[in-house]
Amino acid sequence: MSSRVLRYFGLGKKDLTSEGARHALDDEDDPALVMTGEGLTMAIVENIRLRRSVLITGPRGCGKSYCAEQAIKLAKAQGIIGGSRFLQGNREIARDTLSEDMLIVDDGAQVKLLKALALRQLEESGSVPREGFPDWPGIPRGAGIDDPTQVWANRDWTVLFLDEINRFGDGFLDSLLALLEERKIVRRGQDYYVPIVVVATANPPGYDMTAKKLSPPLQARITRSFRVSQPDIDVLVHGIMPSKILDFARGYPPGGAPEVSLDIRYLAAGTTLCLWGDPTSDSKGRYFLTRATRTLLQRLMTANANLARDMRELTLLIEFGPDARAVTDWVGCAMARAASEGARTVTPKHLEETAVNVLSHKVREKFNEGANPNLGIRRDRLILNIVQRIMRTVGFAPSFGFNPKAHVKPEAPSAAPRAFPPIVLAEPQVADLIAEFTHARVFTSTLVRGYPHYRNTLLPGVEHVRIWINTIDGVLQPYATPGDVQQIATQGFWALARALRPGQQFVDVNLVKQIGELYERTYEVIASAANPAGQERAQVARQVVAEAVAAVLRSPANPQNAPGATHAGSW
Repeated sequence: MSSRVLRYFGLGKKDLTSEGARHALDDEDDPALVMTGEGLTMAIVENIRLRRSVLITGPRGCGKSYCAEQAIKLAKAQGIIGGSRFLQGNREIARDTLSEDMLIVDDGAQVKLLKALALRQLEESGSVPREGFPDWPGIPRGAGIDDPTQVWANRDWTVLFLDEINRFGDGFLDSLLALLEERKIVRRGQDYYVPIVVVATANPPGYDMTAKKLSPPLQARITRSFRVSQPDIDVLVHGIMPSKILDFARGYPPGGAPEVSLDIRYLAAGTTLCLWGDPTSDSKGRYFLTRATRTLLQRLMTANANLARDMRELTLLIEFGPDARAVTDWVGCAMARAASEGARTVTPKHLEETAVNVLSHKVREKFNEGANPNLGIRRDRLILNIVQRIMRTVGFAPSFGFNPKAHVKPEAPSAAPRAFPPIVLAEPQVADLIAEFTHARVFTSTLVRGYPHYRNTLLPGVEHVRIWINTIDGVLQPYATPGDVQQIATQGFWALARALRPGQQFVDVNLVKQIGELYERTYEVIASAANPAGQERAQVARQVVAEAVAAVLRSPANPQNAPGATHAGSW
């Protein structure tokens, strides 16, 4: 078996001697540690498909809830499940929420019976009561059905999404035991089998006072567990920060949002990782840092003795550093500081001035600040020291991986939206690609006719055709809500742009226009041949594309909008 397969099962090359075990994290990545992203999302989808319960553990802001939500949406869109229920961790939720019915008083002061969560009908699932099973899809035990999973259809299955499961009370968690092991609940003394898959998230034990450890019986009944790492610097800079910075920019008057350059993003992201302290210490947080992050921090500490001293002392006071949300909060506050001064760009000075107020409460301390306020002051001082050492050192951004030469704006960008020769596909090859996508294949002939118009520019390779078709397929999913369509259309638009300009950090205005034309024309012809539901989704997608192009064209960073500009260009 390959090493990747072995590592999936927690096996692989390991030195199990005492010395090797003590330094295992220094020698290789923790095989149970994963990073937020498409891989984790698809792993959760696969477990939902196999009807396996899933637990995702990691620090706040690492993306565990986001990946779970995306996986549930994908499972609905693919018809794997009929719907989902969401419960936020709350110690006050009663243990009978899943099983026992309860009397409630509605707005009209009328008392009515509310069915238990596990037995409520899902409007979107399409399930209907069946003779002999009044609470369908719940099946009473002893109804003559040996294996209920063979009776339930995909639309009967529900995902019970328990966010921060270790904040629920013990009674509620005890009620999960039978549900996880046998898919069984008890109602009025009668056992019922219910088609429920549990997906849960949790903060690591010791992360905060509410993050307790799950009981051994409950842990034993969870089929699959993922431990999610703190995102590394590239994910923070290129995966998390861009969309949040755009959100912040919308809060300013047109053209009034300060620009956050790429080197400033690297400085902010790298500094928050330094606030996790010494990666060689025995703090709990180190076990949620990727090998790449640990290596980066060790290199920085070796190069700067003063920085190393502050990071080691901070480690004595904290267990976990700032979560992934901290860096975007920090950049947002620095933008506000820059705007208040009338500055057009965020500088290291703006980051330094906002650091303590944003970051000091984002770490998880080992001490009780109420009993030891002096330690709280020392924590803040160390955070400021680390921030100042980084911000006041000229050229520190490359230490975090920023490559100035790789992000220099070219003087004369190519007019063509590709940097490689096209691979022209024959019509049968395009049709075979489209056939891989369930919802897009209905429009195979239409899409095949459109492909030649763009094969030499926007669709020069198989990868680009797949992105195009996958976006169309997502938009046409019968379970997709307007919000889902907006997200899918937006992601597909920019995925094609990134594929055509790999590694390029500026946006080509002409390329954006051409991609907008491709998708707008595609949605237009699909709408002309689709049913009413498909027409509605295609119209939403067209609007999303139009807004994306318009946002780029009216951006103050667009050279055409600069005073005296008369030509199109890139930024």
